Amino acid sequence: MRNLGRLVVSALSVPLLAAARAQAQLVVEGLPLPGCDGAFAGPDPVDSPSGAAQRVLATMRMADLDGARRVLAVSWAAARRREWTTTDLGWLTPALYWYLRASRDDGFAAGLAAEVDGPLRHMPPVDVRGTFALEALLAHALLCRGGIVSARGRHDAAGEWIELGVARWREVERLTWQPGLGHFRPRCTGDDIVLPAPADPAALIPAAAGMLLASDDRMERNLMSCSRRACDGSAPERAAFHDATARAAALAAAAQLADRPLRDAAWRAMVEALAHDAPAGESAARCLDAALFAVTGVRLATGVAVDEGWLRLRPWLPPGHEHVRLTHMIAEGATFDLDLSIRTGPSHDDELDDPASPPPSGPRLRVRIDLVSAATGSLRVILQGGGVQIVTTMAPGDRFERSLTIDDP
Repeated sequence: MRNLGRLVVSALSVPLLAAARAQAQLVVEGLPLPGCDGAFAGPDPVDSPSGAAQRVLATMRMADLDGARRVLAVSWAAARRREWTTTDLGWLTPALYWYLRASRDDGFAAGLAAEVDGPLRHMPPVDVRGTFALEALLAHALLCRGGIVSARGRHDAAGEWIELGVARWREVERLTWQPGLGHFRPRCTGDDIVLPAPADPAALIPAAAGMLLASDDRMERNLMSCSRRACDGSAPERAAFHDATARAAALAAAAQLADRPLRDAAWRAMVEALAHDAPAGESAARCLDAALFAVTGVRLATGVAVDEGWLRLRPWLPPGHEHVRLTHMIAEGATFDLDLSIRTGPSHDDELDDPASPPPSGPRLRVRIDLVSAATGSLRVILQGGGVQIVTTMAPGDRFERSLTIDDP
């Protein structure tokens, strides 16, 4: 596997999730996101498995784990009434794993997960005419089931699920990978001889959901190929990524790659789309998650073997922003605050964090992490940026600060 890595609105912010103001806990300052007011609006979560999964994700982004648990319980009941379709399995099983990773509530996750064992084992084989997104998500679901089992210490049983997921994914790759173009096609081809398929937003959906497993560097190449075409491709290629949801997928891909120029371009493209067509429901939730992932590098839609037991931050500030503060973020069973600011000129007195490694003197991103709580008593942190990777362990009450070089695009 590849280790590819109460909204309280301040005067500097635009409301992001108006319907969740009463219970939300995240405070965002300095990051206006016009058009994201409707992430909890729209159809009831039981109407759409993908909408339910995105609602779980957006609710966790707002640090409302109780709300995420309620959405999961309601969605599980709806899937049970539908007798667990493949779409249910492909979206809801990963969403449960996301919740487990964010909360470390393995008892709740294990209780729900046991219900999908039979449906997952009896899924039909990969549909040779199916969509890449769903077939990849079904492989992801098998892997996530293994992750949930592993969290309970049953590593042998987890290995069985992971083997099933890997085998399914290899078949999906065989039916969709285009080596010449460097991205997956949106539909499986069987063994037909077909023309190359252009980049499609659907090829980014599994990675945005945490499915980062791939042979060799195929997932990384897929993310790079699709996101570049979304931002800098020909007119027809950019047209395929015309709405905010598609551009959010491109932004999430750029954030995963930690490519600053690409992330700048994808951010501008998403904000432009948001200004013209405010999303609602699932679309708004996707935009919110992509924005917070891009700015912090903290992934909540995650997968097996993706930074398990670590909090990885790859912070970045969008063009035109010089200071963003996020209070009461959650990830990996921890609650923490994150402060990001741009600095220039000579280093400040408060930047002498490590005498053996003087801070940069040019443009730099000042990062401050305050750990509030950790389910395991401590938190292993990876801070990545400016060509360096810093590893540390924090305990609740600790503060960790560093300045990271901002390279010229």
